[in-house]
Amino acid sequence: MCLVCKYYRKAQRCEAFPLRIPQAILIGKYDHRKPHHGDHGIKFHPKEGVDKDELETILAEFDGDL
Repeated sequence: MCLVCKYYRKAQRCEAFPLRIPQAILIGKYDHRKPHHGDHGIKFHPKEGVDKDELETILAEFDGDL
């Protein structure tokens, strides 16, 4: 999820978590479309140009469609 988010920067950092993205979010165990402690109100938002099928596959994991 992080790699296709418009807030992701690099080295496991993003605007929501400038020091380090929590492991649960990084490994796909937490759906960051929901608030997470310490995210400063910034949640997942797909970056422009992300392949629609790729995004649907990623989000389906959280929506229980897989």
